Amino acid sequence: MRRVIVFLCLCACYALPLHAQNIPACDPAAPLSNGDPSTSPDGRYTVYFECYAPDQTQYTVFAYDADSGNTLTLGETAPDLATESIFTARWLTDTRAAFRTQTGGGTYNWRSVYIADVTEPGSLTEIARDYVSRPRYGDSPPRYEWAEEDGVSETFTVYRYDVQLDATDVLYEGDCLLRDDLANELSCHMVTPNTNDDFTDDGPTMMILNVGDSAREVKTVEVRALTSGDLLYSVDALGAGYAEWVGADTAAVFNLAFDFETAGFAGVFVRFDDDGAVIDEEPFSLPNGEELTQRPTWLLDDNSEATSE
Repeated sequence: MRRVIVFLCLCACYALPLHAQNIPACDPAAPLSNGDPSTSPDGRYTVYFECYAPDQTQYTVFAYDADSGNTLTLGETAPDLATESIFTARWLTDTRAAFRTQTGGGTYNWRSVYIADVTEPGSLTEIARDYVSRPRYGDSPPRYEWAEEDGVSETFTVYRYDVQLDATDVLYEGDCLLRDDLANELSCHMVTPNTNDDFTDDGPTMMILNVGDSAREVKTVEVRALTSGDLLYSVDALGAGYAEWVGADTAAVFNLAFDFETAGFAGVFVRFDDDGAVIDEEPFSLPNGEELTQRPTWLLDDNSEATSE
């Protein structure tokens, strides 16, 4: 038994330097630290980044294959943006990873999302940039949804990137809400989109737009039809207000008012028919800091096609 233990320890000691030699340690005291190395769900691949340098504006992304011992160069961040930091956002599969970059810590600085196949050199591809509110990832189907605001044209555009098809579509274009509080006619309040695609079989039919940022005392919640863009519902919530889908035809709107009885916030479930008309509303109250587990009565009906998250 003692010989077995010694043998296993020796194997471990010889295995560790191989990994360490392929992934250099960056200076933890650097002014801006890129993300730590990140390993795939199956443990085979580890992605890591070129270390920070004061005059660096592009960073290289690498992938180390523990099975072969090889290191692949996945690519560099975009040359036209002075990237200051990059990190792994998530693993989409055992071989595909998503990364986020930024040029600074402020809300309105340049940011991007990249995707790469860690088995393919040069596969690092930028799929989104110019957003304020970070792209929202959905699992079913795998996708990113985000908005880009343009204060010059006073418009915003909602995009959807399909991870499986590697394709980007425009979901909606509309007028943006200018940040008049800053007396800056070239700046829009951020928009965070969210489709009901997680609950449908044939693609999204409706989209929530949460409009506003920390500089605005209220948040405007809109629900629009896809693909027409018609406005189906609109309400102003408190500064931390927002909405999300809890079913294919049902949205939960949060933080409409204070609820002193529950020491929380009052909200409402809103249900839409196939034509986009509001056919049911049901209030709920959410104690501060708790997650929403309540569902409206129509989602508790076994005959309903909608399901909860």
